[in-house]
Amino acid sequence: MIALGVVLLGLSFVDRISALAGHIPLLNLHIWLPAFVCLSIGFALLRFTGQGMVTLSSRAILGKWFDRKRGLVTAASGAVVSFVFSVAPLTFEHLIRRFGWQGAWQILAAFLLIFMAVLFWVFIRDNPEECGLEMDGGQGSKPRKSNPDSTVYRDFTRAEAARTFSFWVFALTLGLSGLVVTAYSFHILEIADELGVSNDFILKLFVPGAGVAIVAGFIVSWATDLSFVRIKYLCSFTGVAGVVAYGCLGLGSYPEVAWLHVLGFGVSAGCFSGLSIIVWPRFFGRQHLGAISGLFMTTVVLASAVGPFFFSLAEAYLGAYSYAFTASAVVAGILAVASLWADNPQRKLAGE
Repeated sequence: MIALGVVLLGLSFVDRISALAGHIPLLNLHIWLPAFVCLSIGFALLRFTGQGMVTLSSRAILGKWFDRKRGLVTAASGAVVSFVFSVAPLTFEHLIRRFGWQGAWQILAAFLLIFMAVLFWVFIRDNPEECGLEMDGGQGSKPRKSNPDSTVYRDFTRAEAARTFSFWVFALTLGLSGLVVTAYSFHILEIADELGVSNDFILKLFVPGAGVAIVAGFIVSWATDLSFVRIKYLCSFTGVAGVVAYGCLGLGSYPEVAWLHVLGFGVSAGCFSGLSIIVWPRFFGRQHLGAISGLFMTTVVLASAVGPFFFSLAEAYLGAYSYAFTASAVVAGILAVASLWADNPQRKLAGE
């Protein structure tokens, strides 16, 4: 959290930093090169500290502290995340208009360094055992009919997890969601022009989308605790939601299909927040959860990083973002089908 705050603070002075970098040999070969290098490094650090470290640690902690209540806790966490994501575009736009882009960066940095860092330091612990506690508050021994997907027979290492078909189907399905959402957010105003709608219209779609994401997150997280629900079907459902969302943006007529676009993105976001926390401890155990989650988050961060660039290429060479959305819908459909074979490796161990 401290590292993320420092990166945001540094980005608020990126114009001055790039001016100083312009005096460094090789970087002064072109007038645009210092700013390009500084922004590239800044956004790489932003991805690493924000979507990388903070997201990884928070999701891994939930997986270590909860088992039978993991679905409920994940749903609550997803609701908060969806709400914050929905208000973020409008909030950032307001901060930029009132305080400028530098002031907006600095306000966010101060919030992280002064408030959130202290909050994490006081309340966050790696696992319940180091505090003399048990998972689920010691209620794990209460009898109930459990989902076979929640029974762990062996802890997988990161290398073992990476060799399974299931890991990559889940990672790529959720990574594709990160890729498209990031690209959509980066180019949202240009996408609004392409769709023939106003900036206010497309920005306000985040609010109902967050409502759908919250409901979907609760349903998906609750469903993972039911004895008859296979997690791989929820992954397939995520892919289908992606087909709907991306297909609308690629082939739909706006504003008529905006509600379907909101539904698809909302369901996909709800599934992402639930599955990205629940699936790894269920499939591969807790012992190497940090390393396995790290590999997953690396996949998501890389996908998110190339998403805006991929969409920019589509617009530059094909003339429209719709081609990138259509291609993403096709990939989402392929992954939705592949998910039907993404079985929990623990089931095979149960049979043995």
